[in-house]
Amino acid sequence: MQITQEKNLLQALMQSSENKITSTITTYNARCKPVETKTTRGFLESAKGIAGRFAALGVKKGDRVIVCLPNGWDWLDCWMGAVFLGALPVAASPGFSLGSGEHQQRKIFALAERIDARLLICGAVLRDEAEHAPDGLTVRTPEEIRTEVTPIAFDVSDAKPEDTAYLQLTSGSTGIPKAAQISHGALQHNIHATNARVSEMYPGDDERPDTGVYWLPLFHDFGLLSTLSSMLLGRNLHLYPPQAFLSRPAEWLRQLGAHDGNVISAGPNFSFYHCVDKITAQKVADLDLSAWRMSVVGAEMNRIETLGAFNEHFAPAKAAPDVFASAYGMAETTLIVTMDGKRKGPRLGKSDPDANGAITEVVGCGTPIDGMQVQIVGTDEAPLPDGQIGAVRVKGPSLFSGYLNNPEATAEAFADGWLVTGDLGFMRDDELYITGRIKDLLIVNGTNIMPHELEGLAEAKVGGGGMARTAAFSVPSEVQGEDVLLIVEVDRNSTEEDLRTLRTEISGHITQELGIPLTKLEFVLRGAIPRTTSGKLQRGVLKQMYQDNELKIISV
Repeated sequence: MQITQEKNLLQALMQSSENKITSTITTYNARCKPVETKTTRGFLESAKGIAGRFAALGVKKGDRVIVCLPNGWDWLDCWMGAVFLGALPVAASPGFSLGSGEHQQRKIFALAERIDARLLICGAVLRDEAEHAPDGLTVRTPEEIRTEVTPIAFDVSDAKPEDTAYLQLTSGSTGIPKAAQISHGALQHNIHATNARVSEMYPGDDERPDTGVYWLPLFHDFGLLSTLSSMLLGRNLHLYPPQAFLSRPAEWLRQLGAHDGNVISAGPNFSFYHCVDKITAQKVADLDLSAWRMSVVGAEMNRIETLGAFNEHFAPAKAAPDVFASAYGMAETTLIVTMDGKRKGPRLGKSDPDANGAITEVVGCGTPIDGMQVQIVGTDEAPLPDGQIGAVRVKGPSLFSGYLNNPEATAEAFADGWLVTGDLGFMRDDELYITGRIKDLLIVNGTNIMPHELEGLAEAKVGGGGMARTAAFSVPSEVQGEDVLLIVEVDRNSTEEDLRTLRTEISGHITQELGIPLTKLEFVLRGAIPRTTSGKLQRGVLKQMYQDNELKIISV
């Protein structure tokens, strides 16, 4: 497939803005109200102006620029301004308004030191802590850059396809985030190959998505690539902050249906349960989602219960039953590796029986996009046939170029040219089915169990509906080496009798379905289980909290 004629991201965006001069970008505030609209060409001019100011601060090609800001024009201008210079933008979470400023300071300054950053653009709270910044790091707010720095002339980057365009931080759910180097070529390949799949799904001009509506945080690869895709493909882009969706899901969905054109969006599994959980039937009746053509679903394991519940709940709002396209990917693959293109909604697939006769059934993630390959290998690293669960490896033009300043981690990430993803899964008729993470594997009485199996059975009793109200992990045991611990979130109004009954029901259900005893089950209040920004359970963080006695367990 011919991916692109452009040499780098800037040239591609400039060409797109010339071909589709009417394409626009609109940003919104946390109340879902529009802030400002610009053409893509106008945005590029604005970002170029910021690049001149960066140059005046001494930023040059190859320097690392941390963008620690919420979704909005400041983020877009600063991130793209770095690209104009050939510097490497690094998007970092700005934290939460109610979070600890001291914790955020330590986290961001540690990142800056680790990647040897030259410039940090951030909010006023972090700016006030600049005296604690690592040597050589300039700290500024967007307002300071716009009002106090005079731009100077600079040479626009003439990067090659193999040159690094930006650094993407890994999710950090299993440790300290690493900075994955994403090249201009890998970025463009992933966008165009993904769009080729979308075009196959929607071949007619009257139904092909032409409007992108997103709330995902821009520091996450899912949010960044969704946004850049809309720009590069000439779609009209509507960009919201995450708070707009999380605090006002009904209003966000109303906006989703109010935009002209055929709408494409994206989100992790938990976001769709959030809609079901928070939006009443009365509010659903006021929605019209008929313009919503497609939503890419990824970033965590997709659950048939969640997506099915969404389809049922929002059918009165004319939400298409085939709107969901499950996908698989990660920071190290730029974003997408596989995507379901059959337009049949979420579909379950079954693995072959394992040595104990157990069969795993999960939602499929589709076939590889053009140029990408998937391989499933066993413990001997030999390829496995269809249906057998093994380690997932991927290869193709969208792969990252390695981790910045971390050759050891880069070497460990590859095996014979294949990226070792750390995921478990199986193939069936060229479609990928992800069953879990290798490091999350639990061994109970000699039987291999994935945490999500226990969690899914528990949530059938808790009523999580796919929202991941439970989390399972192993803890040391003096008796048998390891015990499996299940943490369950419950409502603060639950009585001791409610919890005792629930404990009995969950334990009995797991024993009946999996044939294993559940030795430990603890209750916590809703919201206590930590998650990444994309909704992934942070089992490692939760386990550490439990072992450090930082988890507030409800006594029963």
